Amino acid sequence: MPNLEAIKLELTLRIEEDFGLNSIHIARIDGWFEKIHARAGAPYRSQHVSLKNILSKTQKDFCFEGIYGTLVCVYFPDYMDGINAAGWHMHFLSKDKKLGGHVFEAAFGSGECLLQKMDRIDIQLPNDAAFDTYSLKNALKKEIEEVEQGNG
Repeated sequence: MPNLEAIKLELTLRIEEDFGLNSIHIARIDGWFEKIHARAGAPYRSQHVSLKNILSKTQKDFCFEGIYGTLVCVYFPDYMDGINAAGWHMHFLSKDKKLGGHVFEAAFGSGECLLQKMDRIDIQLPNDAAFDTYSLKNALKKEIEEVEQGNG
């Protein structure tokens, strides 16, 4: 039964063989999952608070077992690290759309995968003084990796 690392490896091999690793890719995996370990953070409005600190206050972890749903997988190449975390970023949504979150671990049962290469990205930046005056270089790479992998 493939786990999350096996799913990421298979997706990476597919894009490497069929498209190349320098583009953004998105995959949708619909199917039966033996297990999904995910988290979701509640809304939090504050200026100049790191994502890691916000999640420590608002994050809830979930473990779903024996569930149908969709794994949405987005791949950003290494050179785009900073726009988003490089590599695969995965979210789950249950078939009934009532459960979901950022995925840290999965055990995949069966299903179907759709894979698409993206050839553009549009980014709209915030239009307020807080964004224009905040030093965004403070987001440490190690902290982002911890948040992405669920260790933070």
